[in-house]
Amino acid sequence: MKKVFSVVLILLTIYMVGSIKPLEVHADMGPKASVTVEFENLNNDVYVTLLANKEYFGPAHVYDEEYYGSIDEAWQIHKNIISKENFEKFINYEDVDGYFFLQQVWSITKDNNTLRWGYYPPGEFKILVLYPNEGKFASSDKQERYAFNSFFTVDMKDFSVANDQEVDPLPKIVKSYDYFGEIMGMVFRIILTLLVELTLAIFFFSKKSKIFKIIVIINVITQVILNVVLNIVYYYNGGLSYLLVYIPLELLVILIEALTYIIIFKSSKEEIAKPVFKAISYALIANIASFGLGIVLAMYLPFGF
Repeated sequence: MKKVFSVVLILLTIYMVGSIKPLEVHADMGPKASVTVEFENLNNDVYVTLLANKEYFGPAHVYDEEYYGSIDEAWQIHKNIISKENFEKFINYEDVDGYFFLQQVWSITKDNNTLRWGYYPPGEFKILVLYPNEGKFASSDKQERYAFNSFFTVDMKDFSVANDQEVDPLPKIVKSYDYFGEIMGMVFRIILTLLVELTLAIFFFSKKSKIFKIIVIINVITQVILNVVLNIVYYYNGGLSYLLVYIPLELLVILIEALTYIIIFKSSKEEIAKPVFKAISYALIANIASFGLGIVLAMYLPFGF
């Protein structure tokens, strides 16, 4: 029995670890990475941007008079967000570390306190805040995207720009990814899958059978590993990669479970009619049922999927 479980773990690990590596997608399709910055306890309306360590990311570029024309022409795209005077301050801002303003700017208020750069955000950046009434800047230190969708929080309570500094340092930037929510969603999916597959196992085998207990153990192993890997893929690569690897991984789980059940059923002292057929049919039906139910519930219980 230990040999069988070892084979299951080895096969799953080899395939699934290979699936974790970030996928490189060169075509402009599917979801893009994002950076979200939430400003808590904001006392003033401000303008915010992310300074990048490169002169362009996707369609966002530094200002170039030959390409964009005058600053007035470049500002026209943003005139509903920021005044020309304040936009020009961002254009003329010189970062001490050589980071660049890519002409992306957000108006941040108490009621609208979140910046979300959702189309080719910079991988390395600084958060730059302009206080328009004071004409002063505040900047963070260097930050990096740490996940496909990276979340940051800045607590602005009691913060104000000082008159004696050219650029004030922002308060500490906190990575605020909802790890707890993701873990609870994963646990929910694992429990749901086990309930479905073990309920079906009752119709195939007796609850008192040793075979049933073995099926419980195998399902726990495969579903925990599957869901952990899928969560890691989503964390680093996003929803599209999650979907691309989901079905191949699910098929691999069906194959591994079926082969494992065949070995167990044939070597079991219990009398099992047509062990090969029963092993394959149970593995197939149980996984398809849990997969189908998951799709349906995802529409009504999105927090778990």
